[in-house]
Amino acid sequence: MDKAKILEALKPITGPNNQSIVDSGMVGDIDINDGDLNLSIQFPEGIDRDTRHAVEDVIYDTLVQLEGINDVEIDSEVPDMSTNKAASGSTNSEAGLSTYDSGGARQGSEASASANTSAQSTTSGSAQIKHMIAIGSGKGGVGKSTIAANLAISLSKAGAKVGLCDIDMYGPSAPIIFGVNGAKVKADDKLKKFIPIESYGVKIMSIGFLIDEETPVIWRGPIVGSIVKQFLDETHWEELDYLIIDLPPGTGDAQLTLTQSASITGAIMVTTPSELSVADAIKGMQMFRKVNIPILGVVENMSYYICGECGHESAPFNQGGTERMCVHFGTQVLVRFPLDEPTQRGGDEGKPIVISQPESSLSQNFGELAEQVIEKLPFKSNEKRGGLLSSLFKS
Repeated sequence: MDKAKILEALKPITGPNNQSIVDSGMVGDIDINDGDLNLSIQFPEGIDRDTRHAVEDVIYDTLVQLEGINDVEIDSEVPDMSTNKAASGSTNSEAGLSTYDSGGARQGSEASASANTSAQSTTSGSAQIKHMIAIGSGKGGVGKSTIAANLAISLSKAGAKVGLCDIDMYGPSAPIIFGVNGAKVKADDKLKKFIPIESYGVKIMSIGFLIDEETPVIWRGPIVGSIVKQFLDETHWEELDYLIIDLPPGTGDAQLTLTQSASITGAIMVTTPSELSVADAIKGMQMFRKVNIPILGVVENMSYYICGECGHESAPFNQGGTERMCVHFGTQVLVRFPLDEPTQRGGDEGKPIVISQPESSLSQNFGELAEQVIEKLPFKSNEKRGGLLSSLFKS
């Protein structure tokens, strides 16, 4: 397989100007390495994302069928959109990176977060949000939502203005964890925005406030993406120091829309020590790296278990996988939490552990996690600046 055959295959594909993407000069660098194809596409100014993604999908579907091509990576550029690329610090136009799994599912998109966002503010609707922090996990059932909720409350206790956006459309848990299950979010007719529900000092938005508790969410990807954008842009967050974004597990449509729609300051990955959990967490870490979102660190949940009768500490899962993952990605384990009954019951009963047992060692651990986040992403002008860069990009 050579470049001439690639161009020949791409020639029938038309771009937004109804001309061949080859004849109109949209095709840039072509790099083939052991069956992995990297292709740059220069899109015209003003193209909308949906059109661009449609063209990218046709390009992918065409190239992946060629003999000798195993994987396709499309590096897209749109001029005059002035989004900095975090990896290089360049002031390129909008830069996009789209990769696909073996089934052709899109796994990443625009590099919407720059490495110096710790000292900047980002605007979501009418709100001024200093830091957006994505809480992700490779798979479900690892306690991600519990970690997100207790972290949000701990940041609020530290004096920050905090919101939590639950974008897990298929399994919203924030209403239950925060003890506001059954509450219904209202819209301000004048502002044309949702008014978030408040609990334990945190402003919360979740699909759970808009649908009945027993109503299943059966939506395709585009609808999920639209709802995510609405939650970010059409919620009256007001001024926030931190918006904690509770992601659904995996690397699907909600995560893709988030990276396209908001300048995420950093991400925290939650995993158990289980090899299965770590393997999926690695995919999530790769996604964040692909879209140039700095990884603040990893939280290892259910790391160990302490017997309530004899105090013996045991490890329910294999150990060491989390450390290997952190070494690979150049990050660190922020906190390890045990498999703990009060924490689990607190979430079920709507009283997170930092509220029900504020003096416990577990609550202190969440306070430690909040302190590390504040150190990396300060919210007060008199706090130590540059935490994000100094901790993530040591020089």
